[in-house]
Amino acid sequence: MSGVQELTKKYLDMIENILNGKPRYLRGFYNFMADTSVRTKYNYLNYAGAFMDFTKKDVGNLQFDDFNNYLAKTSYKENGEQMSSSYRIAVYSGLKKFCEYLYVSKQIEDNYMLYIKRPKAKESQKTIQKRETGYLTESEIKKYLKRVDNYHKLEGREENEWDGRDKAIIYVFLTTGIRCSALRALDVSDIDLKKGTMTVTDKGEKVRTYDLTHEVCEELESWLGWRRILEIENSYDKPSKFNTQALFISRKLNRMDEVTVYNVIKKYADCIPEKNISPHKLRATYGTQLYNKTGDIYFVQECMGHSNPKTTELYVREKKQNTKKASEIMGKFL
Repeated sequence: MSGVQELTKKYLDMIENILNGKPRYLRGFYNFMADTSVRTKYNYLNYAGAFMDFTKKDVGNLQFDDFNNYLAKTSYKENGEQMSSSYRIAVYSGLKKFCEYLYVSKQIEDNYMLYIKRPKAKESQKTIQKRETGYLTESEIKKYLKRVDNYHKLEGREENEWDGRDKAIIYVFLTTGIRCSALRALDVSDIDLKKGTMTVTDKGEKVRTYDLTHEVCEELESWLGWRRILEIENSYDKPSKFNTQALFISRKLNRMDEVTVYNVIKKYADCIPEKNISPHKLRATYGTQLYNKTGDIYFVQECMGHSNPKTTELYVREKKQNTKKASEIMGKFL
């Protein structure tokens, strides 16, 4: 089973757990989202279920105020803290799709969500401050990579297979900026070391090919050698527990899950204690450093695989450089 198939099946199993024993309209809604990614279907079903639990009504009794009141509720947490605009927009999109399904299937009288405005994308001061430290500077990248390279020496031991795996993962993240889900889905067959390329199936099932640097190819080649030894050592099990397709495997020899990948990234971050380094932070680092070197938001957008430059702007942390440049230009008049 390929990485994409494996992750898709995981979501399909979770969807079945949601639908089992639930009203028929939820399965109808699921089938209505035919052209939507399986991950989005899972999220939208959760939003619809939470909404129906909130209303405590049968679908036939739903009114405009039920949708409007629920969306108002999602604006703030119980402690008064404002919810992120990205979360509110996601809930809005899910309920809009759910309301559309209920209307076209004649279970409600009107498509009420058409009359409710989409939440605006905006950042709170807390979010802005978080973004300011949500990436690694050039000096921090060097410090982080030095820790990765020398970790086994600090522990007083020889380098092993898991060191090689970790180094390859971190090199891939920093030089391609791919998402954690895309990295987890990588198979051995997605790497072509002769051509120096990597084929990635990313968000929305988009397939892209990345060119790899010589250094990344070396680390991947080294890891594949370690991986082959692990596969041979475990080939005597009947049946073997080794995942023969996954590029990056856990110590349990199966495809790495999200938590395991996060722990790998976090493992070497004690040299930068003030920053909570994660796969997402490495993606933000990739976007920010590309923008700092080029100043071209559209180039960064293409590299990050975004359909809209507005999304890319959220990953560019040092936009304040523009205001500094503007101040220097105008300051010459003073």
